Amino acid sequence: MTKFASLAGLDFNEEKTGSVRISRSRNASNAPTDIHPSLPKGDVRWGFLKLDSQSGRFLIDQASVDQHIEELRLQLAACKSTFDWIHAWNVYGARFFTTNFGKPANSFGLAHVDMLLETFARIQAKLFANTGGSVISTLKQILSDRFGVTDIPEGYLYFPMSMGGLDLKSPFIDLYLIRDTICARPDMYMDKFFSTEDVEYRVAKKAFDNGTHGRGVPADYSPLKMYGDDEFFSMEEFTRYREQTSSSLLRAYELLTREPAVQNVEATLEVKGAIGTEWRALSPYHQWVIQLYSANMIERFGGLNVVEKGLLPTGMVTMFRESRFKWQG
Repeated sequence: MTKFASLAGLDFNEEKTGSVRISRSRNASNAPTDIHPSLPKGDVRWGFLKLDSQSGRFLIDQASVDQHIEELRLQLAACKSTFDWIHAWNVYGARFFTTNFGKPANSFGLAHVDMLLETFARIQAKLFANTGGSVISTLKQILSDRFGVTDIPEGYLYFPMSMGGLDLKSPFIDLYLIRDTICARPDMYMDKFFSTEDVEYRVAKKAFDNGTHGRGVPADYSPLKMYGDDEFFSMEEFTRYREQTSSSLLRAYELLTREPAVQNVEATLEVKGAIGTEWRALSPYHQWVIQLYSANMIERFGGLNVVEKGLLPTGMVTMFRESRFKWQG
């Protein structure tokens, strides 16, 4: 790589290069971690993720997260309106962290999703320690201090703006929608591949020794005549080009890189009666929000819409929110 970069007139960004040695040793504490001197120094990173040599997993760099918690605290403190505060949280507290924590996939496994849930809980607990430890309790406190409104239903904060809500984003919901469908133990795919590969080798070796091919059909050749006393090639040679020839390895790769399916959210009869055919047009995220808070919202407002349709200028409100907002620094 360095030779090619030199010939092409390119330079590596040393701050973004690194290397990690991962061992299959069961005793991780005794596993060798020395890196060859020709490899770049530093951590293997993507966003907030850092490849851990002990576990072989991408873990969240909590120290970097803490730095951004303080930055988010400054941004929220500088907001002059409730709309600005919600916009700052949605963009920074929900979308930014979610993007840089990596998209869940089978290769990361259930442990990655649980790590994200724990980190998001820690972010809110640290960021809003003085106002209840959550974004909900903090926003309720802001609305109470500014407008004297108490007993605000949580559904009103999370409901989409098209239904009269404040459209506050929760980073937890999308994770819970895929938590039960993601692979719990991703190494099982490779374990199955190695087992399949071992069986394929033994079947091929037996066929070679017996002079058959396929499903035991006699071959048109005699291994002894063609190869003399040569033995069937070793397992190492059999697997040398597995990346180019093995359909089993391709299958394992496709399963590991697959994103978990999003669970369907079933609406209750009460919700179906209140929202009608619009339910199908909603994203799974908003379906979860509406189903979760529907009972309280219907009791409070007589339906799922906080205001009547057509009376809320959502386009103007969106433009107003985005045009006024400015990041600090």
